[in-house]
Amino acid sequence: MQKILTSSRALVVVPSSRRRMRSSVGAMKKRKRAATTTTEEEESEKEKKRRCAWCSADEIYQNYHDLEWGKEQRCGRKLFEKVCLEGHQSGLSWITILKKREAYRRAFRGFDAEKMVDLRAEDLLEKGLINHRGKIQSTINNAKALIKHFGKGEEGEKKFSEFMWSFARKDGRVGRKAGAPLETKTDESEAMSKALKEKEFSFVGATTMHALMQSVGMVDDHDVGCFLHANNRK
Repeated sequence: MQKILTSSRALVVVPSSRRRMRSSVGAMKKRKRAATTTTEEEESEKEKKRRCAWCSADEIYQNYHDLEWGKEQRCGRKLFEKVCLEGHQSGLSWITILKKREAYRRAFRGFDAEKMVDLRAEDLLEKGLINHRGKIQSTINNAKALIKHFGKGEEGEKKFSEFMWSFARKDGRVGRKAGAPLETKTDESEAMSKALKEKEFSFVGATTMHALMQSVGMVDDHDVGCFLHANNRK
């Protein structure tokens, strides 16, 4: 059908197909405006969140901070992965390792210690990891140490988790107080480092282990102004 529009000047015939097209274009514009508004609201909500000073604007870093860092992790395999990755991070920024984490998981077979013992460091160079042969070999050696001192499979991982958590503060997680300095190592991380070295683990210095304790929730070190600080989570 056609619709006839009249005016003082002329008679205009508008095909129904053109009217439908105009209607469709108008609907598309409305959806686009709605999507833009939603995106702007999401961005605004992100900006409202105050995070720890070390957390940059990088989305990967922010997701790690919001969803992982400082949350209790008691899975033995995840803790073993952390020990290894913190060792690789030594001397570098954590974001560097975080962006390569999936490559590390592939290279080290999901950090399954039993599957790692026959790996060779030279085979893992140029595989998307930090090309530090010593750190790569250390990770393989750490897998052997885990099996030797804690056992194989889930039972070994469970014992490793219990061992690692035995160094957490006995009075539990305590949120950092205003004005308190951000410690780089503690008596607990010194003790953990010493015990791991005695069990033939490497790249497990006290500072590195303190970073691990922060990340897996053994200590609560969110900045006072961070939305995840203990006082702000109530």
